[in-house]
Parts: sequence; C-alpha cells; structure tokens
Amino acid sequence: MSDGSPRYSLRVSEDFAVKHPKQVESISKHHLVYSLAGLGLGLACVIGGIVLFLNGIMGSTNWTLRVFGAESTVTDAAPGVILFVTGVVIIFVTRFAVRIHR
Repeated sequence: MSDGSPRYSLRVSEDFAVKHPKQVESISKHHLVYSLAGLGLGLACVIGGIVLFLNGIMGSTNWTLRVFGAESTVTDAAPGVILFVTGVVIIFVTRFAVRIHR
C-alpha cells in the first residue's frame, strides 16, 4: 500500500465509521484480539527458536513453500531457525492497524 499501512490492516470508510461507530469499535476490538493472539504465538515461536538454536539442537530441515506464485526455499536449516522465521512471519501477518479512509 502506498500510504505505508500494513497489508492486512482493517480498512473502514469514513462514512461507515460515522454511521456505525459501535460496530467499528466492536470490529476493532476483535481485530485487536486477533493481533494479540498472533503476537503471542509469534513471540513463542521466536523465543522457542532462539532457545533451540542456542542449545545447539541440530537437525536438517528442508522447507519449500509456494503461495500465489511466490516461492520460499530453506535448505539444511536447524529447527530453531525454521521456528524463528515462522514466528517472525506470524507477527508480521497479524499486525494491528485500523485505517479510516475517505
């Protein structure tokens, strides 16, 4: 988005926000709960990944992901690294943002 807002933000028109303030407040609260749950899960994954990595848990993990034409490949990575990257992605995708546009 050109305005710098997160891709998965809650976008509401100004007219709707003025006509239905209680509904916008309710939607915002639910979006906040979703974002906090994602933050908690993401932080758990990040911390778990750091702990595994620092304790020297070794293994060989291969990861290939294809979504909507984009591809991600990680080869011969330790399980801690995979868990860390997964946590960062979860935190990034579930960020909280509410935008009221004109």
